[in-house]
Amino acid sequence: MDQILKKIFKLTSFRIGIFLTILVIVIYFFDPLFLRLIELKTLDMKFISRGQLKPGNEVVIATIDEKSLDELGRWPWPRSIMVKMVDNLSRYGARVIGFDAVFPEPQDSNLKTLETLENKIKQKNLKDKKLDDIINRVKGGVDYDK
Repeated sequence: MDQILKKIFKLTSFRIGIFLTILVIVIYFFDPLFLRLIELKTLDMKFISRGQLKPGNEVVIATIDEKSLDELGRWPWPRSIMVKMVDNLSRYGARVIGFDAVFPEPQDSNLKTLETLENKIKQKNLKDKKLDDIINRVKGGVDYDK
């Protein structure tokens, strides 16, 4: 019996590795506060030792300020202005454009008028490819919510 216990509890590098792995997994799942504190302190030291970085020019924030309101009128602006802004930002190479503004309802535009015209043309059975192309092109230009 003594020999069997010695054989079971004999330390080998494999058994030590398995024990340490299980110990680390158990500690990870219990997430003790002192380890989190150590992690945060080492992260602080990393940033302190690195020093301050100069901000890059990758991010640009376009704000709605008093000057903009004086020039373009009171908020909310027509969607056509927002479309022009997005087009200009895209032309200047913006890869991502985000809005921190609410557009709660669709903007009234001439889209309803064009749809009414399109329905009347269909009712009269006027089939003209050029007319359809013109209506579709104009429709794309006045659907600011799109």
